[in-house]
Amino acid sequence: MVATIVGGVRTLMVTCFAIAALTSAITSTHAQPGQQPGAANGAIPPPPPSDREILATIFDARPTSVSVHAGLGTPYGGAGIELEHMFNKSVGVAGGMGWALAGHFQLAAALRLRYIERHGSIALDLGASFGDDEELTVCLLGSCSGGRLYTNAVWANAALSYELRRTNGMFARSYAGVTHRLGYKGCFLGDDSGCNSSKGSTYPFLGIAAGMAF
Repeated sequence: MVATIVGGVRTLMVTCFAIAALTSAITSTHAQPGQQPGAANGAIPPPPPSDREILATIFDARPTSVSVHAGLGTPYGGAGIELEHMFNKSVGVAGGMGWALAGHFQLAAALRLRYIERHGSIALDLGASFGDDEELTVCLLGSCSGGRLYTNAVWANAALSYELRRTNGMFARSYAGVTHRLGYKGCFLGDDSGCNSSKGSTYPFLGIAAGMAF
């Protein structure tokens, strides 16, 4: 009687151990649907990369870009082209050329400091530009002002921009800033020269740009 009871207990224990071992093997081989690899073994899976980390990777992978610009009073004039190179995801340089609305040629260069946030990037541009500057002639009630042409003018520029960039390198940027005329070679008003005036030498500007990074 005792031998029968002991044998039954032994058989029950062996069966329980066998079921437990089989269950453990199945669980470790096939994780539950939606479970990260390693979670079945008690390991904590790494979190997926954030949007900001993904965007930073895009800038690191494509540090050089070419873009076309359009705007009012920008360092590139009314329309221009820019080449940019980022040394890292935060610091880069940009330079290019363009044409003012009056048709004068412009050259510009800037240091670009960029901060990458969740959906795009914010940048501060500090730079300079060079070219002829022709004021618009404004007439009101029979009195006209402006119309001066400043040759070989040098400007200091500062701008803030916001950029959206896709994984394929395409991007769009809008920016606004101020420009201050530091000096010029000559000033002409009609047939007269010597109209040296610094009045209105600081102006705001607005612009947009679109391009491709590679």
